[in-house]
Amino acid sequence: MRKLDFPNLIVETVSALREREKKEKDARLRLRVQLLRLLKSRETATIKEACQICGITSKHGYDLWHKYRDRGLREYLRLDWKPRCAKLSDEQQGKLLERAGLDNGFGSLTGSAAIFAR
Repeated sequence: MRKLDFPNLIVETVSALREREKKEKDARLRLRVQLLRLLKSRETATIKEACQICGITSKHGYDLWHKYRDRGLREYLRLDWKPRCAKLSDEQQGKLLERAGLDNGFGSLTGSAAIFAR
């Protein structure tokens, strides 16, 4: 198996990665920076070891490494999350909001299910 020279492949300095890790509020992005920092500082020799410390699977770690290697830090720290479409129709959402605005609200889970059964 071929060994990668992570300290030379990762452009950012260890101190810059450590600072970015401390400042990052999103846990997913903090984990990504931690992975790079562990590899850059030689605290771990392989992606697999770094993944064990970070608590992610090796496959996910390799996917993250490829993303960093191919796109750079800016794209590496960009989350590709897109919200899902609502499962309720506009009419159902209207009924839900109307009922929630009443004094008693739904009263119970069965009460809210009864609204959509109508």
